[in-house]
Amino acid sequence: MARILLIDDDPTTRKLIDGVLSLHDHEVTEAPCGLDGLVLCKKHPYDIAIVDLFMPKINGIQVIEKMRQYWPGMKIVAISGGGPHRHEPEAFLTFARKAGADWVLRKPIHKADLLACIGELAGNDSQANAQNAGPGTVSGPEPDPHDGA
Repeated sequence: MARILLIDDDPTTRKLIDGVLSLHDHEVTEAPCGLDGLVLCKKHPYDIAIVDLFMPKINGIQVIEKMRQYWPGMKIVAISGGGPHRHEPEAFLTFARKAGADWVLRKPIHKADLLACIGELAGNDSQANAQNAGPGTVSGPEPDPHDGA
């Protein structure tokens, strides 16, 4: 079991990712924005943070940089669908890796990919988790581009 902090401004994505990870015995704490996520990190230890890149107030790259500065041992997974204009998500995810993310996942996130990623970062048997994932994705529809996501 891993203690996971999930930071994403889209409640549907948070609910879906939380549901999949909780079913696989991970303890998930949700944060609706980067600032809330950083505050939670000061109060509680987490093994892994899942950080969306496009959020209001403070973006995911800034969150990753702060996490690397203050909690260098925390594993970080960056997630993105390319932002409000659906630009090249791979470019943003590459930038996230350079900022310190240990793993990157493109939205929509497939269950098997998510569980394999978390399993490997947590030191679990990622193959067994991925095989038990079943088909489908965990992140729902991309957020409305007009809501600042």
